[in-house]
Amino acid sequence: MSTRLFSIHEIDGIVEIDSYKSNLNIFMTPFSITHFGFGYMTQTIGINYFYGFVLHTIYEAANHSTYLVNKWNEQWKGFKKDSLLNSVGDTIVFMIGMFIAKNYNNIYLFIFIFLTIFLFYSPYFQRYLTSLRLDYLKTKDNTLELKNSILDSPMNTYNIFFFIWFFMSLVAFIKLKTKNKKF
Repeated sequence: MSTRLFSIHEIDGIVEIDSYKSNLNIFMTPFSITHFGFGYMTQTIGINYFYGFVLHTIYEAANHSTYLVNKWNEQWKGFKKDSLLNSVGDTIVFMIGMFIAKNYNNIYLFIFIFLTIFLFYSPYFQRYLTSLRLDYLKTKDNTLELKNSILDSPMNTYNIFFFIWFFMSLVAFIKLKTKNKKF
């Protein structure tokens, strides 16, 4: 088991494809940015630190459930589960997003964070991240049979998170507009 602070590849946790097995503990991965964004929007819509922490911890605990692990394995071939270190890292990043929203929020930051996460969940960027993951895995084991169909499979989980993101952002924007006329 290897531990890293950060990776540009989404390779955290346990991955098993054919005879290849990987067990990495990575504190922050590319998806950590989405946890920051959701923390930011959670605070912006009015959820306090305690409830935000509880909600995010429930989300991270659910990531380790057998049901979700099986669903993710359908979309991301070989994925078994996230590492506990990554769940802790994502929760810390989520809480930092809440802190930034509470103390430094303005229209420019709101738009920047909204667009960043919007683009992150776009099919083009998700295909890019998946391609990076596949390239990384191929460098670790060149005998892997990784087909392009992985890149072409529908990303339903991303669509769900995209719509949740869009809805939260809309609620946050309306709340901020009514709360602060200058916003």
